[in-house]
Amino acid sequence: MAFYMTVDEIIDSKDWFLNAATVGHILHVAPQSLRTVCRENPQMVQFPFCYVGTHLMIPRIPFLKWIGVEDIKRKDTDNGKDHET
Repeated sequence: MAFYMTVDEIIDSKDWFLNAATVGHILHVAPQSLRTVCRENPQMVQFPFCYVGTHLMIPRIPFLKWIGVEDIKRKDTDNGKDHET
């Protein structure tokens, strides 16, 4: 059983990067299709991404901004304070 994060959970997350399964769920595309497009036609993808080996990594905050989320608070892992980005 796969676990998918909602947009609200992504906003509240401390993770720096999202995986293909989470982003695919938000965009309503299969994770493997997302991986394929990013690898074979990167010019078609309008949000930043990178590959680490074979793992597709999507930066959380730029992705949230791309889907139109305006008010993003980054959780500071060192002292628990919220920061506007």
